[in-house]
Amino acid sequence: MASATFKLRTDGRQRQSETLRAAGASNWRRLIRRPSVILTILLTAFFLIQSCVPLRTAVQIGADEGFELAKATLSLKGYRLYSEVWNDQPPLHTFLITQILKNISPTILGPRLVTSVFAAVLLASVFFISLRVSGLFVAALATALLIVSPGFVELSSSCMLEIPALAPAVAALGVLLIGGQSKRQLNPNRIAETAEHAEYAKGRSRDSFTLRVKRTATLNAASHALFLRGPRISRFTPIASSTFKDVLAGVLFGVAFQIKLVNVILLPLAALIVWLRQHENGFSPCLNQPTPDPSQEGNSASAASHRRPSTAGAGGGFMNKAARAGNSRDGVTLLRSLLFLAVSLAISFVAIDYLIDRGAFLLHFQQSWSSHFTAAKSFEYGSADDHPFDWSIFLKNWDTSVPALLGITLLLRAKLPALYSRDRMSLGSPSLRLSLFPDHRNSPLPADA
Repeated sequence: MASATFKLRTDGRQRQSETLRAAGASNWRRLIRRPSVILTILLTAFFLIQSCVPLRTAVQIGADEGFELAKATLSLKGYRLYSEVWNDQPPLHTFLITQILKNISPTILGPRLVTSVFAAVLLASVFFISLRVSGLFVAALATALLIVSPGFVELSSSCMLEIPALAPAVAALGVLLIGGQSKRQLNPNRIAETAEHAEYAKGRSRDSFTLRVKRTATLNAASHALFLRGPRISRFTPIASSTFKDVLAGVLFGVAFQIKLVNVILLPLAALIVWLRQHENGFSPCLNQPTPDPSQEGNSASAASHRRPSTAGAGGGFMNKAARAGNSRDGVTLLRSLLFLAVSLAISFVAIDYLIDRGAFLLHFQQSWSSHFTAAKSFEYGSADDHPFDWSIFLKNWDTSVPALLGITLLLRAKLPALYSRDRMSLGSPSLRLSLFPDHRNSPLPADA
């Protein structure tokens, strides 16, 4: 009897320990799938790498560190930029370095840590942009590859302009891109997709055409209800939230421009993201598709012939009105978003310049323009024409060229079939939407258990 009781206790303890181990493993799997945890691990690894760099003792790490520190030192001694100190760049970075040297750290460590903080902002922005576009695995991989990329540790450890200028610009793109969809938006396609997968999960129907019929019917009902509720919800993303994101992105671009003007090359990408965001948030053209006839079940060719747009029926009429109303508002919304972005950028740029030195950069803008774009006047040290672009650089750096070509090839193979497929063309989606705003509505359902 005693041995039986002891055996029962032992078995109970073993089962309890196995349950605890299984619960711990499950909690760990859920933990490592959280984006915040992965980002924290990546940033910790980055700062550990930074701790191995002699930030406090190295005389010079980056090639242009001497120029930036010389400007900050002269500014610290009372000399004014542009009028007394030659400077071909905007003043924000020099102002920050001067304040760090004056109030926090008189050594080189402080200015270099400023670049490290901007590098962390850049890594976080790249992570969240990749997370929005392609998921957690791609976000972690892209951020890790950026950390180990050639020259990144050197740039992120140097008191130079490149990382501090790029970080707020990429953060601005992240604000525009990550804010493409609001949790509060009422998108009928998402409603229909949720209903479709719910039907599949409950096992009521496993026939793909029946699910398509139910999904289209749900889409019709959702569109009808949204249209009847009037203009109060005609904007699926709240106007105030969208405007705030545009203004915030413009301010971040203004900060980036006050460090280095080269970020102007990212403005077309920002405009493209704003344009694609309107298509993401608006009515999809697929609302014009009628509900397929259930009598055609099992005949995919005949079913495809019934997918042509039709205005018959009350649902089709409401959907056509909603689609036309949404298309007429897209242009106005796009112009408004671009206007808020441009105005906030201009105001923040001018305001920062005025607060730093009463607009000295704009007053001496010819100094920056002439140093970058004016033709050479002296050739005693050679000419730029003596150093044309060396196209053999791609062959010399084959270790980066080959992975880049491989990535382009895989991307084209993955995206071109979807781009030229009949379903994608019927949706009228921009081709770049396949990369920036992936659409999972046509993704296959899970396999039968």
